[in-house]
Amino acid sequence: MLKKNTRKRLLAGALATVMMLTMCPSWALADNLADDEGIVTLPANEEIAVPVDDSTPAADTTKTPADPTPSVPEAKPAEDQNTAPAPSDGGANSGTDSAESGNSTNPTIPEVSENNSQNNDTVSNSPENEISMASPDAVPYGWNDVKTIEAEYWITNLHAEDDNGSWKLSIDKDTVGEDGKSVAELAPPERRATADETYNTVFWQARVLHWYEHQTTLSNADKTQSGTEITSIRYKNDRLEYCAKDSSDWTAFARNDQLVFYYLIRTEYSQMVQIDVSDWTVDTEQKLHPNRRSVTYQVYVKGGNEDGTDKPAGSRTFWYNKAFKVSSVRVREIGDYPNYSIDHVELEPSTLGDPIKNENGEYRFSLDLTKAKRDEATVKIYVKPNVDPHQLTYNEDGGTITSEGYTVGSVYPQQRITVPEVEKEGHTFDGWFDENNTKYETGALMPDKNLTLTAHWTANTPTPPVEPETKTPAMYFVLLPNLGVPKNGESQGKTNYLPNETSDGGVIGAIRATGYPDGHLTKAGKEAADKGEFNANGVNPDYLLPPSDLGFFTAANWNGTTYPNYPTDKTNTSAADITALLGTNYNPEIAEVVWYTVKYDPTDGYHVDGYVKNVDVTVTYHSNYDDDVTDVYTATTGNEYAALGYAATKLTARENYTFDGWYTDAACKTPYTTSVLMTGLHLYAKWVPNDFKVSYFYQNEQGTETQFGDIDTYAFGTDVTVRTAHPEKEGYTFTGWTNIANIVTVDADGKFTMPAQDVRFDAQFSINQYHVTYKVDGKDYGNTETYVFNSDVAIRPVPTKEGYTFTGWKIGTADAENFKMPAHDVTIEGTFAINRYTVTYKVDTEVVGTDVYDFNSDVVIRDVPTKEGYTFSGWKIGTADAENFKMPAHDVTIEGTFAKNSSGHHHRRPTVTIPDKVPTGLNGNDHYAYIVGYPDKTVRPQNGITRAEVATIFFRLLTDETRNANSTKSNSYSDVAAGAWYNHAVSTLSAMGIVKGDSNGKFNPNAPITRAEFAAIAARFDDKANSTTADFSDIVSHWAKNEISAASNNGWINGYPDGTFRPDNKITRAEAMTLVNRVLKRLPETAEDLHDDMIKWSDNSDASQWFYLAVQEATNSHYYKAKENKSEKWTELRDTRDWTELEK
Repeated sequence: MLKKNTRKRLLAGALATVMMLTMCPSWALADNLADDEGIVTLPANEEIAVPVDDSTPAADTTKTPADPTPSVPEAKPAEDQNTAPAPSDGGANSGTDSAESGNSTNPTIPEVSENNSQNNDTVSNSPENEISMASPDAVPYGWNDVKTIEAEYWITNLHAEDDNGSWKLSIDKDTVGEDGKSVAELAPPERRATADETYNTVFWQARVLHWYEHQTTLSNADKTQSGTEITSIRYKNDRLEYCAKDSSDWTAFARNDQLVFYYLIRTEYSQMVQIDVSDWTVDTEQKLHPNRRSVTYQVYVKGGNEDGTDKPAGSRTFWYNKAFKVSSVRVREIGDYPNYSIDHVELEPSTLGDPIKNENGEYRFSLDLTKAKRDEATVKIYVKPNVDPHQLTYNEDGGTITSEGYTVGSVYPQQRITVPEVEKEGHTFDGWFDENNTKYETGALMPDKNLTLTAHWTANTPTPPVEPETKTPAMYFVLLPNLGVPKNGESQGKTNYLPNETSDGGVIGAIRATGYPDGHLTKAGKEAADKGEFNANGVNPDYLLPPSDLGFFTAANWNGTTYPNYPTDKTNTSAADITALLGTNYNPEIAEVVWYTVKYDPTDGYHVDGYVKNVDVTVTYHSNYDDDVTDVYTATTGNEYAALGYAATKLTARENYTFDGWYTDAACKTPYTTSVLMTGLHLYAKWVPNDFKVSYFYQNEQGTETQFGDIDTYAFGTDVTVRTAHPEKEGYTFTGWTNIANIVTVDADGKFTMPAQDVRFDAQFSINQYHVTYKVDGKDYGNTETYVFNSDVAIRPVPTKEGYTFTGWKIGTADAENFKMPAHDVTIEGTFAINRYTVTYKVDTEVVGTDVYDFNSDVVIRDVPTKEGYTFSGWKIGTADAENFKMPAHDVTIEGTFAKNSSGHHHRRPTVTIPDKVPTGLNGNDHYAYIVGYPDKTVRPQNGITRAEVATIFFRLLTDETRNANSTKSNSYSDVAAGAWYNHAVSTLSAMGIVKGDSNGKFNPNAPITRAEFAAIAARFDDKANSTTADFSDIVSHWAKNEISAASNNGWINGYPDGTFRPDNKITRAEAMTLVNRVLKRLPETAEDLHDDMIKWSDNSDASQWFYLAVQEATNSHYYKAKENKSEKWTELRDTRDWTELEK
């Protein structure tokens, strides 16, 4: 229930209203109001709107999440609290997003007109913004490891305090435990909305508001639909977590989250009818705002008068800031068994809206205030009583009723009554009491029975006469209201007292030199005056023998509000001057002079000064900043005056400053303490700039956010110099401090002005670059490489140098491996060691000696051997005559043979004519490269070649028609797997009868191929070849005699000068390419027949080598034209065919 404040409450009859606003205070309509005085003005909020819900009874606004979330019990209202449902959206359990409020900021609300929201001109009286954030506690750098958080109690943008002024609740592990608690369990039921009144409150909802949406006391701040609505809180995983509404998931609090418990205000109301309104309103007209619109709510009892006419039960007017559309009004009956039933509702003018009764028996409608003039909008509610009226009578007990408009006669139960005022000579009125000695005051409810109220009186005690004593003449002066602020006996200025030079103070003849005449001091008073005495509550009355006539300050001199006998025999002061001196509100009936000082002045003699008690004076509060806005209040002299809290005034708080008390001077030298008010008072607010924090952070080498140094604190508006000290970080160079989100601007001197928020600086680093230098044999090798710190460094491939072996890359003495770039330059070194190669001499295939030489050293050919009866053929390197040479980067075999001398007969190779056509099935027309070199740009012509590689070469050289016709991936060889890279080639050529395996069913794919095997493969492509036995001395009994002879007769292959073929010798890659080129008639004659842009190989660069032309032909795809001698000349290069696709 509302506490009574100092203003008179004129709540009578049977009507009141409840403004069930989401996060807005409710309001009550007063019954049987005699006039508009004393209407309680409830705290005004701004731009807050929540739609009115249906009549479904209010339920808990939370839901129980799935395990392990604890159940959420229903929030219970306080005792005697109205349990009518709070307005909500979409049901009693909602209480969230609004879709029909005139003040809503929800973007989904249709914009009916520019008047669809109020711009309240009131300013929040709440304390300065206070926003708590979750504390990370023992985890200083974790954003989500919150261990303690303060829940804040709010009524929209007002703090909801308890009787001790607290509006926060600390929540930690001990508060909620691991199983957690519902927010309904944690939230206390009753809060205080303002400093001087407490309302019934009901917990509404809990929300987690993130850093960019915190609830504040700003006038437009309404965050009741922002953030996340939650139902429960627990302590688990070493942190606080919350469960969102309609969810079973738990979320960790972030350290900048704000936890808010929102409350609704429910004021008292009558038991006749309840009215809920969606938009905030006030019950006092502010005439300074002509755009305001009023709505008058009237309740009539059908047939309530004795003549059967409708009886007005009450009327009350409420004001809105401007003409707009009140989005929702609900009129409904009270309780399950109402004392009054709603008959119908009328609107005047009717264009305001359309009240319609729904299935629950309540009326819901909107009010378009743009359709009515300033004070014409009226809502008339007609009710029928479900109970009989009773009689209310009064027993004055000798007194006389002096007021009108009080409640008497037939009164319905639960209707609020207005009791009359009453007087009795010589007595003090104690109140109206019933037969059970229960006191009744205005606003009490009529019981369900006849009621007689009896006046109780206390007789006054007469004051005994004062005995005369020795007296000393003294001058008496009275300080005028609102002039001077006495703190001691010092004079406040002659013109501020009566009588003075211009006014006799209401007594003809009284002047400044005499004061009011016939004033004296007692003996004790004279002694006190000699010392000087001051007392705001009045000096000891035993000191004083004041004048009997104090003119304007003697009540008997007045005739009501007129000072009589002017100007003949009473005063020389005009009526206008009297008003100017005393003020328009001066009431001589209650005015009383309090003598606050007695003193002796050498000029005036004995002196008594007084002030006027029980008169209205002004207390002016000064904001004391910028334009010094003032807020003026009326107070009564003679009483102790406690200054209002700053939030209780209408002054706007100074942004980014904290109020530090009231002072009696603008310089804030003298603080004001509660004291007796003697005259008007000016109070000045003292402001202390708020402190904010400056912190410094950086990412350390492990990537962890780390605070650098202590956090500094500075007052708002002061100069701050950014630290010059900074952290060090390996591999990085510090480049400066950068403040997050550019909150401040730092000048060239490193200074900025402290803003109204914390500032955080983060260290900025640029990553360093370092060099990797390679050296070979002490000299730089290649370009120096540059890497950023900690990046991956891949060691270069080892260099090659013909005739030398590289010893390997070293970093210092250790072998170099890939590494992360350190925070310094690195040098990687290596050396070449010269190779040694062997020169082998063979005679008739038998080794007769070896010599070892360093690369590129001079090799002198040995002398030729002799053998009786034989002639030595001469030393040969290959087919060429051996001559002295430089040792190449490979072993060299030098051979010779002996031929037996005879009478003239010797073996001779037959003359061979190369056929004109390429064998059937082979592609001799398209000169594609059928050999692909190695990644190191070598082709390695002197290396051996395997059976699988030869099969693959001939597979590539098939015509597409032949390949497609014979393609297969199946074979009978036990050593050729289906997934082998050569399987397709071996299987296809095997099916064609071109290649064959051994007697064990193996193909031996990785075995080096012999001269006989290669000749046999080539010969099988020519089924019409001349197989006349060739004149080789070593093939007579060989298994491949016919194939060797066919290949030799076709000119594809030659023997040795000694008349041998050497069929079981291994063939080299160069020999294989030479033989294939002959088979396919791919025969460039000289190096001039090649193309300048062809692929070149580092180990086939010597055009004088016997295999040079054959290797280039085999490894370059080209177009050509035939020369007259059947050789070819390249015309241009062509794209190499993708053999990998064919060989899959």
